[in-house]
Amino acid sequence: METNEKTGTAPRFSRRRVLAGGAAALGASAISWKVIAGQIEELKQQGWEASPCACKVCGGGCGLLILKKKGEKPSLATVRVFPNPAHPQRGMCGRAAQAVMLWASPLRLKKPLKRTGARGEGKFKEVSWEEALDGIAAELKKIVERYGDNAAVFTSHSFSGVQKWASWCLGTPNQIGHQSTCNTASNAGRILTFGAKFANKNKIDPDYDNASVIVLVGRSINCPMGVAGRLAEARDRGAKIIFVNPWQPDAALGLGEWVPVTPGTDGAFLLSLIQVMIREKLYDEPFLARQTNAAYLVASDDGRPLTRAELEGTESDADKALFAVRLKTGGIAFQGLRKETVRDEKTGGTKEVLSFVENPAQAPEIDWSGEVKTRSGALLSCRTAFAAFRELAAKFEPAQAAGICGVPEKTIVSLARLLCRARGVVEDGWYSSRNGNDVELSQLLCVINAFIGNVDQKGGLCVMEGAGLSSASVKFDSKTKTCTAPGGETWQIANPLRADRALYPDAPGAFFALEKALFEQKPYPVKALFVTGTNLLQREAGTERMRKMLAAFELVVVQDVMPQETCDFADYVLPSTFFLEQGGVSGIEFTREMAGAIQKSAPGLPVPEGCEARDDLFALMEIVRRAFPERAARLGYTRECRTNAQFREWKKTLSAGKGYGAFMKELEAADPEKAAAVKAGLDKDGWALTRPKAFGAYPFKKPFDTPTGKMEIYSFWTFLKPARKALPALPVWEPVKAYRLPRGKDEFYTVSGKNLQGNSGLAMFGPASRAWSERRAVMNPEDAANLGIGENDLLEIQALDTGFKEKSRVHLSRRIRRRCLYMAGFSGGTRSKLLRALSPEDAGWMEEGVNPNWFASGWASPVFGALANNGSVSVRKISG
Repeated sequence: METNEKTGTAPRFSRRRVLAGGAAALGASAISWKVIAGQIEELKQQGWEASPCACKVCGGGCGLLILKKKGEKPSLATVRVFPNPAHPQRGMCGRAAQAVMLWASPLRLKKPLKRTGARGEGKFKEVSWEEALDGIAAELKKIVERYGDNAAVFTSHSFSGVQKWASWCLGTPNQIGHQSTCNTASNAGRILTFGAKFANKNKIDPDYDNASVIVLVGRSINCPMGVAGRLAEARDRGAKIIFVNPWQPDAALGLGEWVPVTPGTDGAFLLSLIQVMIREKLYDEPFLARQTNAAYLVASDDGRPLTRAELEGTESDADKALFAVRLKTGGIAFQGLRKETVRDEKTGGTKEVLSFVENPAQAPEIDWSGEVKTRSGALLSCRTAFAAFRELAAKFEPAQAAGICGVPEKTIVSLARLLCRARGVVEDGWYSSRNGNDVELSQLLCVINAFIGNVDQKGGLCVMEGAGLSSASVKFDSKTKTCTAPGGETWQIANPLRADRALYPDAPGAFFALEKALFEQKPYPVKALFVTGTNLLQREAGTERMRKMLAAFELVVVQDVMPQETCDFADYVLPSTFFLEQGGVSGIEFTREMAGAIQKSAPGLPVPEGCEARDDLFALMEIVRRAFPERAARLGYTRECRTNAQFREWKKTLSAGKGYGAFMKELEAADPEKAAAVKAGLDKDGWALTRPKAFGAYPFKKPFDTPTGKMEIYSFWTFLKPARKALPALPVWEPVKAYRLPRGKDEFYTVSGKNLQGNSGLAMFGPASRAWSERRAVMNPEDAANLGIGENDLLEIQALDTGFKEKSRVHLSRRIRRRCLYMAGFSGGTRSKLLRALSPEDAGWMEEGVNPNWFASGWASPVFGALANNGSVSVRKISG
């Protein structure tokens, strides 16, 4: 394989190499699982017992086993954690490998803390739970009574479900997550292409088990490990795996090839691939014609989709939902969705489903432009969605795109051909907030698979089969502004507008948008903040902005396991239980072959001696009960629980008619044999298959959640509400606006990323992260030579947009594209004063290096509010 020495680009791809070896010999990954299974069995024979567990150190949810020595007190010597070899999402990275060390860490928060110094000083005293809960409840009550229910805000990373019980119960809509600085853009891309019901990361995914070519743009596969393992198996059988990224991800070192790309130009790269597919007619025309809205007509002036209502001059809502489609015969048909009543196989009753309104005998024409006549005789200039897309892609011929994205023309052309001829798949993304133009990029990641035509087919981009396990929740009806608890209690939400959505109407979670509510009281004042299991000062782009925001709240409560730096700004810090101490049954997100499955997490370990940690919801419900007992009663929480065990017993009342018990009861009634198999699987392996994947369902038989029900290469969703007009229907690539582009030889893009060793809010406290995590900025050796910089030199790094300055040691590596500076997130630059007070030695090494969010401008894209984590900086050598 040829390599461009200046950029590290690998320009050639061999189709023969990709398709050969379909019956490859047993790979090293399979052998290692045999060894691990043998080690676990050997320990069992020596008196160790195994409990299944879903890892919660990050969002991957990999399957683990907690092994404990029977009859002995749990400790670092008597507890081990292994990946579960029988699990369909098996694997363990450096973060999970440290789980027991984190559980027993001397740094772990043990008792409630109350602030004694100024905000940000990190000065606290230990208090009893009684004092902490009473103090928080009293402050919360004053704030709510003065400013209203919406003055209370909750934020989390992976515990939004926990927080929503308390926030809805309290009466505030403000549970605002971390998505804007993580996966907002990838969620948006799926909404624009597949619809809101398919937005989350676990709804759409490549079928890694059967793919021939897998392209991952901006995706590092730092989690889940089950996917990393399946990529290794795919490589062993001959599949080609290609990472497109300014930074060479860990997985690319051994699993695939690396195509370095200039930051913020991935969209131009993808449009160029599509241009080759269109120009050389490599695209799947039957799929585009039947399963997408490529043949649907859009107006030439403002791009709006043409409907039967407009063309025939009616006001019927039904006609407004029927879209004009160009036919090969020259005529126009109207297609859309309708509700049908069908038999419900589960209940024996009936249910309403959506079905397509279309005539299979009519052949759509995807590439057409011209005029259509309305009933009134007016002529409308229009074209098909495909023709509009073709015009966009034509601006990105490979020769031009190569100059934009820094990927050679030959690489673009050969990869486009390979993807279509081998029916490959482009991964749809996860952690995606980088350069401010990521919504359009994420839309392209989805749409390019429509041109390949490999959607919901083996080896393609597929809809994940759900497990069928439903959980209890508080339901909210936006029309009546009414919340309904599982027990039937109802109450009103006076103002259901979530504070961030006043600025970003379709934001999954844009916490930074509270800046306006804090300092201008728009759309209303927010005064109380509850932070559960997340570090805002590592999480949010524009760290200085976040410090000012935290200082402005009247009450800040942080729930966590470790003394992370957001704690410094808290009035109260509450110690939380760790996932190894918790239990339950849940769905599995990244199963093999896209199947639906459930897994069991046993509460394998007790809370360590001397630690008074409580489950997060336990503490939150106690605060609500003490402040507003009548509101806690909405969920039936009327009496104080004193222990985690007591609270967990009460919590079971929330799941009446839902959860694992209800799921099994329903399954036993419908299929006793399958129910027995599910139970046996949970007991034996800690997981069980509930639904095999039915390929070829979406959108062949079932509609997506788009206005057309089709996979949309041209998003009609953007025309449904006026507030969405800021978004183009087509995934237009534009140069980066989020930060000033680097120009001089001492100016660089910052590239943020994650690794498998320490990149999570908890794992960065693990002792192994000290040795494994890269906390220095990483620079290409050629750039370093031009600036007279050597390995481990001390640099001053200054943000070009904000002027923010910090120091960091530098590591030289060819794993970063030239003119880029890589900074791993959640690894370096942890500046917790509370941690320094507890353990100066640990604080010392965790303070090393940089936090990439320090240098980000804080710019966000419209409508969805996706933040840019990358930025641009100048560097200056201070010393060797």
